[in-house]
Amino acid sequence: MEPASGNLPGASPGTLPDGAPPPACPPPLFWHDIVRRVAETATPWTLERPGTVLSGQTLGEGPPLLLLNGLAEPRECQFLLAWLLREQFRCVMFDWRGVRTAAPRPTLDTLADDLLDIADHWPGETNFAWGSGLGGLVALRAARRAPRRFRKLLLAGVCPHRTLSWGERLLCGVGGYLPGNVWLVPGRSTVYRLNHRRWFPPLDPDRYRFLLDLSGRCRIAGLAHLGQVLGEADLRGELAAIPTETVLVSTEGQGADLRAGADELAAGLPHVSRTHLHSTGLLPALTHPHRLAAIIREQFLGQTPASSAATSEAR
Repeated sequence: MEPASGNLPGASPGTLPDGAPPPACPPPLFWHDIVRRVAETATPWTLERPGTVLSGQTLGEGPPLLLLNGLAEPRECQFLLAWLLREQFRCVMFDWRGVRTAAPRPTLDTLADDLLDIADHWPGETNFAWGSGLGGLVALRAARRAPRRFRKLLLAGVCPHRTLSWGERLLCGVGGYLPGNVWLVPGRSTVYRLNHRRWFPPLDPDRYRFLLDLSGRCRIAGLAHLGQVLGEADLRGELAAIPTETVLVSTEGQGADLRAGADELAAGLPHVSRTHLHSTGLLPALTHPHRLAAIIREQFLGQTPASSAATSEAR
């Protein structure tokens, strides 16, 4: 993994260019500035993989923490969370293959290979991982294949097996051949409004529009290919062989299929516990990152909310 060009001279991950103390959590009026500062101060990198080149950024100091995106979630969706955790973790953010640049249609094992190559960047260090949706599914497959690479997993919205509807299969099949980005897809705004809008801070409409803009930049073909991975994956027969300690996070907004998937994981994984995030929806790293950061510190470092940096009042 080689650093890419474009890093600010003299900037180190996790430090503000002007040396100003950071807020305890991103205030709704100033999160734009935090996104900008993460983009400026995080260390960019690229990794050559068969058929594509992965790109990402690393922010902070401490044990490596892999921040694994769900479907249609570019790495910028993790920026606020990484900012909050940069003093405790080396936060690793990247895009799945095909999301921004063209890549051959992957399998779940292809994505797991990508993740393991990224995890190998810190020889001798085991990784923590937070993963939602697709990211959690890839983390489980990678942990089964290379359990010594992972110290602990925190997962939300993960199904070990999902049967796509007829409409979803059609969209994934046809979408794999379509050019352009997701903002061209009819009805996209309605789907996002129904699934996500209500969980964003009501006095901060710009953050929801930030999600729409980020997801709109994803390639249609890339997301269709990743959607096919979700429909083809089946981890039910290998859950008992995953020794990594795993914490399952439930949130409001999870449908019956996601709740059933969490029950399957809880029944099949040998070392599993469960917790809950209140009022965050399916994208807690973006809607209420301070709440997610508090759970990550508690689960990975043993810090309670009162003893960690996440002491600000939940909004």
